[in-house]
Amino acid sequence: MIIKKGTTISNGIAIGKALIICRDKVSVKGYKIQDTSFEIEKLNSAVSHTSKLLDQMQLISKTYKELYDVYKLLLTDESFIGKAVSIIEEEQVNAEYALKKVTDSLMNKLSLSDNDYFKARMHDIKDIYLRLIRYMSNILVENLDDADEDTILVFNDFAVSDIDAMVKKKVKGFISAVGNKISHKSIIVRESGIVAVSGIKNADTFIKNGDVLVVDGFLGYVAINPDKASMEKYEKKKADYENYLNSVKNDHDTSCKTLDGHVVSLYANINSNDELTHLNVHGMQGVGLYRTEFLYINNGMLNEDEQYNILKNALLSMQNKPLTVRTFDLGGDKVSRFMPSSVEENPALGLRAIRYSMKYRDFFSAQIRAVLRAGISGDIRLLLPMVSSIDELLEIKIIIDNEKKRLQEMNVPYRDNIPLGIMIEVPSTAILIDKFIKYVDFFSIGTNDLIQYVLGVDRNNEDVSHLYASAHPAILSLLKNIQDKVSAAGKPVSICGELAGDCRYTAMLIGLGYRSFSMNPRSSYMVRKTISSFNAKDCEKLVNILLSIDTVEEIEALISDFNNKDILTD
Repeated sequence: MIIKKGTTISNGIAIGKALIICRDKVSVKGYKIQDTSFEIEKLNSAVSHTSKLLDQMQLISKTYKELYDVYKLLLTDESFIGKAVSIIEEEQVNAEYALKKVTDSLMNKLSLSDNDYFKARMHDIKDIYLRLIRYMSNILVENLDDADEDTILVFNDFAVSDIDAMVKKKVKGFISAVGNKISHKSIIVRESGIVAVSGIKNADTFIKNGDVLVVDGFLGYVAINPDKASMEKYEKKKADYENYLNSVKNDHDTSCKTLDGHVVSLYANINSNDELTHLNVHGMQGVGLYRTEFLYINNGMLNEDEQYNILKNALLSMQNKPLTVRTFDLGGDKVSRFMPSSVEENPALGLRAIRYSMKYRDFFSAQIRAVLRAGISGDIRLLLPMVSSIDELLEIKIIIDNEKKRLQEMNVPYRDNIPLGIMIEVPSTAILIDKFIKYVDFFSIGTNDLIQYVLGVDRNNEDVSHLYASAHPAILSLLKNIQDKVSAAGKPVSICGELAGDCRYTAMLIGLGYRSFSMNPRSSYMVRKTISSFNAKDCEKLVNILLSIDTVEEIEALISDFNNKDILTD
């Protein structure tokens, strides 16, 4: 048995036989040509064929329409296809080589960008490039025709169209050499329920077609040809998870408690109304984070009535469970082709989240009115992202009050007392938590950005990502202070982001005093299971020790020991 460690993209356990997809190993050689018009026609024919294929894919699957639109835009982009035509004419080279030259140049520029959105576009360019090259070279495309529900696919990289095909073929899992958890593709994978692990490089050197694979999407492991004992362990883990999901569907009691009776609330992070079904499937107690920016990324300029109807329908389907709506968190790595954006030198610290909203106030005001109007249909809460000062918050509150007055003047019904909260994502908000308490009703800690900004680490940069530490002493100290201050004021605070769904740190968060987590619903199984295995008092003892330790290495070791129940046991 071989075991490889990768990075979790989507939770779950998938068991099946390997099917290797080696479609991106395409060799392109350059040579001089006499007839440039023939080469240009060859390229244009490939573009036309690919465009028609994308049209067909959009008709079959409207779920991924926006991403297919991005692909089609590339086919008409002068800096891509137009540049390739220029190279054919000026250098008198074959179309395949001209396209490769343009693609390599674009990929190099994007790889140097600090913007995660632009980096994610590298996969789109590569996918279109390979489709065009295969057509021009008459290379048979290795597709997923042989895949079925007993197959585990092995990719170097996967495309959006592959996800679509896997859903239709009922493929339960796959592994990939590349891919990260925050890309649009990965979000779609999680929504589809396909188990996936990335970071398994050169898999075709140690995996062959027909090998038995186990993909552990909870821990990020891939087992190749496991022995009998290991297979029984994985099959039990898979069955336990499936039994849990079935029990949640049939059990109206979705409470989550520690061994000593401390209740912990688990909420869902969602991107659209389609994901509301996860609440019942996974026993979530409401929506802790509705990422409304994905509505705009996918659909563009939604007017007030369209936004109102989306939120109203969400509330009506939730049977009075709370719906926390975050105002659109655009900018940075979340750019919509439908909305204004600019290339920034440092997008993570630039025009994003609430700053973007404040610049485009008409659009922001429309969203505020939609939330106020939807409030009469259920338990809605308004959450503001990346607020960094009291001045900024007070200015936003004036806008909200003005929109209430506007609705009142138009005799439009709305809810006046919608709870207002902010995300704690930047150090200034965390440091001044005792001052912010006076101005809002609740808090949500965006751990992904907070850790990144406090430690000054880009967690997607392979050269420094090892310095991104969820259990860094500075992070523990901040989280403890936030919880103590907010709890003393009698206001709710929730942990959001990947930390909330990472069961390695569940005991730490319980010990810090947190009792509300918001996460990807598919992460809730392991978190719920972990919570029910600990006493809160033991978790508090653990944290008291952790707060006295100086190094990340020692803290991580102690957390690991505690999770394995090697310490603090009677």
